[in-house]
Amino acid sequence: MSVSLHGSKFKELVCSTLKNLEHSGTIYNLKENVRIGNQFFAPFVFGVNGLECALFCTTSARADRLKTHQWDSWGINSILGKKVKCFVVLPNNLSEKELFFAEKEIKRIKSPDYISMID
Repeated sequence: MSVSLHGSKFKELVCSTLKNLEHSGTIYNLKENVRIGNQFFAPFVFGVNGLECALFCTTSARADRLKTHQWDSWGINSILGKKVKCFVVLPNNLSEKELFFAEKEIKRIKSPDYISMID
């Protein structure tokens, strides 16, 4: 399976899961492919427990990929002027190499020395 097809299938799975959560009432106001201003993008935006959330999905946890999501998260919060909780979802079947990158980035994001817009 090509890399882009793998990513598209994962995004479809995330979308289907979010639609099921919306149908069950767990989340609400699900929106897809949301553009904020001319520059920032979130694949999914929804509400949960009184919070507004943006969800990014990727099949790679490499720093360059996550920095793109950091930038979009910063822009979304800056333009909207409120706190939007931003999350990145990765597939369960990460390779050992991708799992290493994911764990490294999670440590970096949680570090008190690192400014992160990803919750």
